[in-house]
Amino acid sequence: MKDHRTVLAGLFSAVVLAAPLFAHHSVANVFDTSKSVSMKGTITKVDWRNPHASIYLDVKDASGKITNWWIEMATLANLSRAGLDQNMIDLNQTYSIEVFLSKDGSAKAVGINLIFPDSKSYDISDNYPMRPPAK
Repeated sequence: MKDHRTVLAGLFSAVVLAAPLFAHHSVANVFDTSKSVSMKGTITKVDWRNPHASIYLDVKDASGKITNWWIEMATLANLSRAGLDQNMIDLNQTYSIEVFLSKDGSAKAVGINLIFPDSKSYDISDNYPMRPPAK
């Protein structure tokens, strides 16, 4: 009986620990990774937490309408390796960003490069295998 409980406890632990691995989305399933898009806008919010950081960017279209985009960035560890820290991002400044847009047409994207007002660029992509080569 004791061995039976030990086996069940082990199986339960394995399922609980493995569950978060299945919850992570595939970038290619959610975002159109066949082409990148550049946009420019004002960062209004930074959400610096695991598993991925994100920013909110106000982008003005040709008619003057402003859309607030949610842009997922890399993991905190990868952003740190790229040299980017949340304290470096100045709200209400204008940034350029290269992204893959959401397949559902919503104002969501996954980031590739974040370009600061001084033209310094940071890789915010988690280096996805489908990423197009740098130009």
